[in-house]
Amino acid sequence: NEKGRKFTLEANGFRIIGFHGYAEKNLILNSLGVYFTTQTPNKLKCQGLTEGILWDDGSNNDGIRKVYVDDTGDWKIRCIRLAYVNNGKVEKTHRRYNVDNEKEFVLDYPNELITSVEGTMSTNSDTDIRSLRLKTSKGRTISFGSKSDDVTKFVLEKKGNAIVGFYGWTSFYNLKAIGAYYRPFPTPPDENILEAKGGDGGTSWDDGGSFQGVRRIYIGLSQNGVSFIKFMYYKNDQLLFGEDHGNKTKIGVQEFELNFPSEYITTVEGTYDTKSGVITMLRFKTNKQTSPAFGLVTTSGFILQKADHKIVGFHGKSSNMLHQIGVHLSLII
Repeated sequence: NEKGRKFTLEANGFRIIGFHGYAEKNLILNSLGVYFTTQTPNKLKCQGLTEGILWDDGSNNDGIRKVYVDDTGDWKIRCIRLAYVNNGKVEKTHRRYNVDNEKEFVLDYPNELITSVEGTMSTNSDTDIRSLRLKTSKGRTISFGSKSDDVTKFVLEKKGNAIVGFYGWTSFYNLKAIGAYYRPFPTPPDENILEAKGGDGGTSWDDGGSFQGVRRIYIGLSQNGVSFIKFMYYKNDQLLFGEDHGNKTKIGVQEFELNFPSEYITTVEGTYDTKSGVITMLRFKTNKQTSPAFGLVTTSGFILQKADHKIVGFHGKSSNMLHQIGVHLSLII
C-alpha cells in the first residue's frame, strides 16, 4: 500500500548494516530506523621500496581537493602530500620534510575524482619513485618527475573506483614507495533534483518530481519558524495534493497561489536556525511575482534555483516543524 507519508533512510557515502524500530504485538510496524557505516575503501598494493619512514593518510576521506608534489627535476619525486575533504572541510597533510619545488594540482571535487596514478620507479638497488601521472574522472592528466630508461612502470587503479587516500614510504630525500586506497564512484546526483537545504532533524519526505507544476502552496507558522507546508500540484489536467509536512498550529495556514500554467516557480529562498535546525522563513519567486516572506529571516540562508529550469516538486525533512526543503526541476521549454 503506497498511501501515507513517504520517507527515505539514506546517507551519501554510507551503507546500511542494520535495522531498528518498533512494532506492536499485532505485528503492525510503527517505526523503522537504520544503522550506517562508511563504505569501506580497498587498498592498492604499495609500489616501490618499502623501507624508510612509513606514512599513511588513511582511507576515511570523503575525497581529494588538491595534490602537492615536490618535483625537483633531478629524476626523482621528493614527496607527495594531499588536501583531503572531510565533512565539508579541506584538511592539508603536513610536509614530509622541507620542500624545494612543490607543484599544486587542483581538482574540482566533488565533480572530479582521481581515477588512476601511473608511475615509474628506478630498477637499481636504491629504488626511488621517478615519475607520477595522475588521471581524473574528467579526463584531465598531470605529470610530475622525469622520464628515463632504467625504470619499471606501475599503475594504481581499480576500474569503476575513485582513489580517496594514499600511503607510502619515504627517505629523508626521496619518495621510495606509494600505494592508494580506493572506493566505488558515488552515485551521480540527479541533475533535476536540488539537495534539500536547512537544519538538522526531522524525517525525509518526497512529493516526487513527476508534476507539471505547482498551483498553490500552504504554509503554517509557529513562534519558532515554519511548522507546516503542503503543495497543490498539477498533473495530467488534474489538481493533486501532496502530503502534509509538519504540523499546523493555532496561528493558522497562509496560502500562495500561482496562475498555472503561465506562471511557475523559479526560486525558493529560505533561512533556518542552526541551533533548533528549523526553517524560519521561506520566500517563493515565480516568473511573474515574488511571495511575501513566510516567517522571520535569520542569518543562515539558502537559495534553490537553476538557470532555465522551473520547480515542479518538493522534498525535504520535517518533524512537527519543517527542517529542510529541496526541489525537483524541469527544463523551461
